[in-house]
Amino acid sequence: MKLTVQFFFMLKILILGAFLVACQSEVTYQKNQLWYDEPATEWLEALPLGNGQLGAMVFGGVNQEKLYLNEESLWAGASEDPYPENVGEHYRKFQQLNLHGHYDQAFEYGVEHLAVLPTAFRSYEPLGKLFLTFDHKGAPESYVRRLDLETGILTVEYEVTGKRFRREAFVSADHGVLVYHFESLDGEPLATQVDFQRDKDVLLEVLNTNIIEVRGQVFDDPEGYDDNRGGSGQGGLHMKFFSHIGILDNNGEQGVLGNNLSIRNSTSFTLVASAATDYNIGKMNFDRAIDARKNSFDKLQSVLQLSYDEIRAIHITEHSEIFNRVKLEIESESLDSLSTGERLARVSTA
Repeated sequence: MKLTVQFFFMLKILILGAFLVACQSEVTYQKNQLWYDEPATEWLEALPLGNGQLGAMVFGGVNQEKLYLNEESLWAGASEDPYPENVGEHYRKFQQLNLHGHYDQAFEYGVEHLAVLPTAFRSYEPLGKLFLTFDHKGAPESYVRRLDLETGILTVEYEVTGKRFRREAFVSADHGVLVYHFESLDGEPLATQVDFQRDKDVLLEVLNTNIIEVRGQVFDDPEGYDDNRGGSGQGGLHMKFFSHIGILDNNGEQGVLGNNLSIRNSTSFTLVASAATDYNIGKMNFDRAIDARKNSFDKLQSVLQLSYDEIRAIHITEHSEIFNRVKLEIESESLDSLSTGERLARVSTA
């Protein structure tokens, strides 16, 4: 009897220890993460990915995934040199008027001698929107999306009719591309459609049934809308840009629907997107000697020969080395069990 009591006592300790380890793992697992229990419904709720040049806001929708893409150098407008004649002399006069308190006179002098067109520059422009439409036949359950800040990987997990699915996304600094991976964890095949949309200034073409090529050039319409009419510089055809969206590691069938990619009967695939412009940072202007199409296409080709696991491992190593250089801990009650949305709601009512 004594042995039996001791046995059950030790068993209880082991179970309790396992429970504590599991709890500790869960806390560790959620550390340095932003997570939500539902998809984003607006841009501010989406989770950001980027490598300093290529960026994406990922919404995490189940039936339709949306990724809003940016390339850092994609701007409207052209290089301008808006300096008035004898600017140094006029600025010194303007400065002296202000120093002596003649502010109205200084303003009038500045308008007459320092204000030249253009008085502003045109706007930064988004690259476009990437949509993945999945043919799920039921409502999602057990949904969670999270961004692991330590690895730079965004994950979406959910179930539909008892079948589990996982998606992962990141932007690789090593390869300069966005990577989006889909996996059906229980082997449930799906059909998916991939399409790129931009309101203007692009032409789309599918290359070799597996790459969408986005060919664009910003057109600043001289007769179009300008909130600084006449003051934003010359109109016309300006910066060129390209993007390439390709599929690798697809274990299903693949085809083309117009300018969209079609994936059928697939339980796993990886989408890769690249982008480039003809902006020359040394000239602070676009440069027609730069082959933006080649630069974008070469980035895509650099990863099409690799597996998803290889690209992912390279990315985690590079990202984690930078992230882990600094560690900040603030002693407070742990709120890891609350989603980011709930925590933001608490702040707004505090």
